[in-house]
Parts: sequence; structure tokens; C-alpha cells
Amino acid sequence: MALRMREGWEPPYPLMKAEFSLDVNRICVALIGVQSRDGMGLQPDQALLDEENGPARVECAEYVDASEYKNRFWIAYWIDSKKFESWRQDSAMRRWLANPARLLEGVGYWFETFSIARDDFETIFGTENPAGVSCAAAQMTPNDRTHGYWGSMRDRIPNSLKDSFVSPLGNKLERGAPRNTFAKRWRVKAPTNLCYIRSGQDYAHCGVEQRKTYIDEIAPVLKSGMDFLRDNPEETGCCSWRFAEVVGPNGAKTEQTFGLGYFLSIGNLEDWSATHRTHLVIFSKWQQMYRKYNFILELRTWHEVAILRDQTEFEYVNCHPGTGLLPFFEAEELPSDARAD
Repeated sequence: MALRMREGWEPPYPLMKAEFSLDVNRICVALIGVQSRDGMGLQPDQALLDEENGPARVECAEYVDASEYKNRFWIAYWIDSKKFESWRQDSAMRRWLANPARLLEGVGYWFETFSIARDDFETIFGTENPAGVSCAAAQMTPNDRTHGYWGSMRDRIPNSLKDSFVSPLGNKLERGAPRNTFAKRWRVKAPTNLCYIRSGQDYAHCGVEQRKTYIDEIAPVLKSGMDFLRDNPEETGCCSWRFAEVVGPNGAKTEQTFGLGYFLSIGNLEDWSATHRTHLVIFSKWQQMYRKYNFILELRTWHEVAILRDQTEFEYVNCHPGTGLLPFFEAEELPSDARAD
């Protein structure tokens, strides 16, 4: 059952959502990451994504993880599931990742893909400006008023009417024995009902005053909360968290950031959001900014959330053992030149 927020939160304007055409039955995502100490690792050419079955949209981002490795990664989105499956099974990118040379370069590579049923997915935006997979949506439309209370995220996922999205592992994330991962390929078997979230902030369009408010008051507590999720998986149920900056053309810096991660279940994400001090401080600062500017913000915020079922793949090549889902769940070591079945 949804828990009501404090009085006064409901914004006096409609939030937005992405509306996909009726022929879109699945939303597909691939994350292709390159990991190194100095950030100078070999990176795949963009041409490896620009092929017949390539994605509808690609973005690039980078972050430094808890082990001080620099990671640059590409987020690729498809709204044509047949093209995605063809690409995932056999493409220039897959062949490049499968090349045994990847194990000899002193660089880690990670490849995380998932195909999401349309009714296991939701988006919400503070403005009419699309981001993420919503850039490939048919249109942006007003949200149906399912917001403004703890639990509204779950309620916006259509399948929540018939599914509670409980993890088969319960609500307690447990770390496995350390794995020998360098110079090896590992594939992690993710449990069903893993919850994916990508939550973005774009302050490039802010005027001087709102930009200063965001940088001085919001960004520090946001970064603190993101670091907490990254560093406390057992307490939060957050299996992996990446707080990244979008990279523009030719590696240009941007004023766009996002957190991207996986929780053991949507229940774990809800618990952190509704009860943990790190998120409550972020939430309080957001409320203050909304009220300060009479709910007229130049800052663009958004998120996309999905329940991941069985059409997932998490593969790690020569990565350090704390990468992604490697510290958790069942996994198998693959042959040096393995590809997805």
C-alpha cells in the first residue's frame, strides 16, 4: 500500500511521462563499459553500434567507482525487440567484446543487457523534455496524477496491479565469496524482479540564480546520497550504483548527471527512498528549491524505472571483482572467447 508524503508536496503543474506507440511491446537496454585505472583503456568505436540492428539511441557517460577505477560507458536503447535480440546475439560489438584480446589489454569491459516488458516500466519527468529511452518515445504526455506520495513509483508500473515484484532472495542482499576476475570472463545470473533505475539531472538550462542554488545546495547532498548507495549494498539492497556525468560529442564535459543502479527489488528502493536519512535530506532540499522558485524550475529532472525478469545478461571481462553485480548472485566463468547463447 502506498504511503502518503507530507502535506504540500503535490506540485501545482502536471508531471510528464513518455508514451510509446502501441507496437512497442518491449524496451531494451545495453550498457557497454570500459574500466581502467587511468581512463586510457581501449574504447569501442562508435561504428560498432551504428549497424543495421543498432539502437534507436546511444548516450555516453563516465564515473569513478569505489575502487578508484575510471569507467566510461555507453547506454544503448532499442524499442524494436527483434533488432535488439539480433544485435545482442550477433553484432560487431559482441564480436569485439568476445575477442580473446580483450583479456590481454589490462582493461576491464562490462556488458549488461536487459529486455523489459512494456508493462514493467515507467517514466516520470519534471518538464516536457525527454531523456534516456524517452527520446525514442512517440510523445511526452501529462502524468496520470499517480505521483506525490511514497509508493507512486510502483503504482505507475502497470503490472503492479497484479504483481508485488518480490525478489526470490527476499529483501536482504548478501555478498558472495570473492571471485578471481582479472583476465577472466564472468557471467552473473541476476535474480528475477531486480529493479533498474536511471535518475537524471540536467542543469545546463538553468539561469545564474537557479544554477547556483542547485550547485551549492542540491548537488552536495545528492552526491552524498549516491555515494551512500554505492558503498552500502547490504544495508540498502542496492547491488550496483553508478553516479555518472554525461559525456558530450568528442568527450566534451556537460552539465548533466544521473544515477544508474540495480536494487534487489523495488521494495528495497522504496525503503531507502521513504526512510533513509540520505534520501530524506535530498528530498527536503528539493522541496525547498521548488518552493523558493514558486514551483517554476529551470532544472530538468527525470527517471526511468523497470522490473527486470529473465531476459537479462550481465557479463564482465577482466574487471575488478567489485564491478557491477560481480560481488553478488550466482555466476559462471566463461571460456576466453565466449559469447551469449
